[in-house]
Amino acid sequence: MTANRRWWALGAISLATFMTYLDNNVVNVALPTIQRDLGLSISGLEWIVSG
Repeated sequence: MTANRRWWALGAISLATFMTYLDNNVVNVALPTIQRDLGLSISGLEWIVSG
């Protein structure tokens, strides 16, 4: 594997990890609104976070 391919792989993995963290943060910030609008209990919110 060439050094250039390794950098591309590292960049792709870093971007995927960043997108996962960003998605988790957006969901966590929106949880109170989701709970209020959908009338969910705590266990319902757990399903949202797990999904």
